[in-house]
Amino acid sequence: MLQIAPSTYYAARARPPSARAVRDAELVEDIKVAHKANLGVYGARKILADGIVPADIVLTNPQYCIPCAGVRPPHGVYAHICGIDLIRTGPDAFCVLEDNARTPSGVSYMIENRDAMLRLCPELFDIFPVRPVDSYPELLRETLYSVAPPGGSREPRCVLLTPGHHNSAFYEHSFLADNMGIELVEGTDLVVDDDRVFMKTIAGYGSNST
Repeated sequence: MLQIAPSTYYAARARPPSARAVRDAELVEDIKVAHKANLGVYGARKILADGIVPADIVLTNPQYCIPCAGVRPPHGVYAHICGIDLIRTGPDAFCVLEDNARTPSGVSYMIENRDAMLRLCPELFDIFPVRPVDSYPELLRETLYSVAPPGGSREPRCVLLTPGHHNSAFYEHSFLADNMGIELVEGTDLVVDDDRVFMKTIAGYGSNST
């Protein structure tokens, strides 16, 4: 076992968190606020009843999803993926450039870029404490498994729904499906029967519930 000098250990413990670590903690809280706001709009609508947000602005908005009203998702999580673009504005300062909680994309390019950097400039990762990103597909798959409807008789079957190869994000869709080990499907590959979603296969869909 590698021995660490006590002075080094306590110095690391006493070291203040980095600006990025502080900003990451703040982003976690911001995402929780976004979930709470969604609950206020689609749940009890308390945010509307209290007049915090005018009801007519929300309820008459064409983007307001009426079928979701009154539905509480598992764990109270409305957005399972939040793509938050950060920019460094100084040595110890980060700012949020954009929030993407509807259909965030781009993570596949980050992973591929990291793979290229590891091959081209491996020495940089010995010099700087760069965080790994290769576990993202696995973490995403586990997140999707965690919100599967209760009472299932088998392991949840996750699929990645894509509009097709003409979509600008199709590379991302195929990359994630391949690295998550799940099926890549289009809308025509799915069938809803008795409030259950099935995936079509050459063997039919009766035994391939999702």
